[in-house]
Formats: sequence, C-alpha cells, structure tokens
Amino acid sequence: MTRRQIVAASALAVASLAGCARLAPQPPPRLDLPSIEARFTQRLADRRTRAAVAEGDYSVWIHRPGAKDPPGVSVRVRLAAPNAFRFRVDAALGTAVDAAARRDTLVVDAPAFGLSAVTDAGADRSARQDIGGWVWRSLSAAWIPPPSAWAAGAAADSGWQLSWDDAGDSLALEVGSSGLPRSVRVRPRRGQPIELRYERWAAWDGVMWPARIVAADAAGRLRVTLQPQSLSLRPHRSTGLPALRRPSGALRLSRARLLAWLERLALESGADSTRGDGP
Repeated sequence: MTRRQIVAASALAVASLAGCARLAPQPPPRLDLPSIEARFTQRLADRRTRAAVAEGDYSVWIHRPGAKDPPGVSVRVRLAAPNAFRFRVDAALGTAVDAAARRDTLVVDAPAFGLSAVTDAGADRSARQDIGGWVWRSLSAAWIPPPSAWAAGAAADSGWQLSWDDAGDSLALEVGSSGLPRSVRVRPRRGQPIELRYERWAAWDGVMWPARIVAADAAGRLRVTLQPQSLSLRPHRSTGLPALRRPSGALRLSRARLLAWLERLALESGADSTRGDGP
C-alpha cells in the first residue's frame, strides 16, 4: 500500500467519524422502558468511568460506491474521556498521519501530503466546536440523552428509540434491550446527517465496548468501518494524553474547512487505488 493510500484512509477516519474478544451476551428478555434505561445507564457509567482511557489498534476500511476501495489501514488510537484523542498512522518510513484533539482544537500533521494544520475556532467556543468530545462519544458510544428523551421515546424492534437536540444538532439514538446503543443519527443544523451503527460489542478489561462501528453519510457517498483489534481500557489516566505540538508553519483553518479538506484528499486518493480486502 502506498503512502498516499495510507494517508487517504486515515484522513477520512479522522474526518468522519474485535478480533479475539468475547462476543456480547444475548439481550435480556425484559423490554420495558425502566429495565432498558437502567441497563443503558449502568453500561454507560462503566464506559465513562472504567474506560476513561482507551488505547489500542483499530483497523479502518473505507468504501465509496462506484469506486475501488483503498486497502484497510491500522490506526493507533488513544482516547481520553471526555474530550481528547490522538490518532497515528505509520508509513514505511516514518509517520503518515499524526492527529490530536483536545476539546475544540485539532492538530493534523500529514508529512506524506505536506499538510500541517491546526483548527482555529476563533471566538466560537460552543459545543459544536468540541471535536475531541464528538470523537470520544462516537467511538465509545457515550451518548447521554436527557431524561425527557426517554419519556418521549418509543419501543421499536426489541429496543427503544429516543431523540433530542444538542447544541443545535438533532440526535436520534436506538438502544437495544441489552442497554447497548445500536445506532445514532446526527442531523446538524447545516450539512448532511451522519449515522453511526454499532454493529458489534465485545468485552475488554471487563467493560462492554463497541467492537465494530460503521459510519456513513445520509447521501451514501462514503462509508467508514472501524474495528478494534487490540484494546486496553483503564479507569484513570496514569499519564497525560501526549500532545501533538503544532508543527512549524502550520495553517490555521476552521474545523469544518480542515475536515472537508481531509475528506477531499481521501476521496481523490482512494479513487484510483487498488481494491483491498474488506472487513
């Protein structure tokens, strides 16, 4: 796989948003709202406290209808609750992509593309700029619906569907009878909705964690599959999340512009790549 293909795949993984682990147990039979909400609350608390730091290797695959898929890549991932992450993709000679975010700041260093950039939210410190928090919630399925969303929800397909607004975005969450999220659909005030499907769960270090995540835009242009191959979950940070220092001469871009630029690079680079084995 070429360096360009490696960067393409990893860039889209940053922009979007099981191996030998045990399979998730069968859902419990009780389907009433109090039981589902109680199981959801307990398992969410487990992920937020017992997995405050998640570190491991994820396999990432990209699919675009009508085009050849680039080969999958391995991404070193470190998440720190509630709003920080670091992704690194290694190339044959050094690092292909190194990206880190804390709250509203994202720094990307992609030597293979000659890209060094940092987001600049300016005076906007709203929750919408919290890219670190969004990535953490997406990979850990740590979505927190308000109590009113449960009361206004409805039973569907052996689970519960609920929706609420978050900083101007509309969220729709489907929770299985096990208390584990099945999917979440995020509809921003502007732009295309994005759906995350949690197709598989498994236990690492005694905590149920998403073992297969499929992210896709509503228009069906892109689909990204993420699957942890090795994972370590810890309740506390023994050390701080390593910071990615701002590279010399880095461009200052809005978050939306930087992510759109990364997505365009991934599309252009993946369009002529040879097809690799999918998940």
